[in-house]
Amino acid sequence: MAKRPSYDYRAWTPGELKQLRALAKARTPTKVIARKLKRTLFAVYSKMKREGMVLAAALKAPGAQVNAGPSISE
Repeated sequence: MAKRPSYDYRAWTPGELKQLRALAKARTPTKVIARKLKRTLFAVYSKMKREGMVLAAALKAPGAQVNAGPSISE
């Protein structure tokens, strides 16, 4: 039988949370945040959502228009 990978949970330290907030505020891409904090992308997404932070990918450039989807013309 193949050995299963270890899924050890590492608690977030206050220093990591402070760094996460600072990186999110600076609109750092989530992939970069994950690398800097040595966390998985999913761990960063989850923590940001639980803390009520906005993901960098969800932020739009100033003046950018949000596409509401295809318009229906008759």
